[in-house]
Amino acid sequence: MNKGEKWRIYFSTNVSHQYFSIERNGVGREKKKKRKEKKRKEKKRGRRKVQADRVGRQGRPASSRQAGRQASKQANTSKQASKEGR
Repeated sequence: MNKGEKWRIYFSTNVSHQYFSIERNGVGREKKKKRKEKKRKEKKRGRRKVQADRVGRQGRPASSRQAGRQASKQANTSKQASKEGR
């Protein structure tokens, strides 16, 4: 029985959700755990990023943000120039 056939049987018969999920994972619990872990890590990363953005932007007008960016860019280029002996 190939995979597609298997799926069709599962979809057509009223299979309990648990059974279905185990079947989908193949190896069952381990794979599921891994997938959940991955998802959680991704979520965490995303959350941290958002948090950082929020903190950085609090109470600062866009113009000043841009000025800061410009200044840092300039500083970086001058640093680079001095490093290269220009």
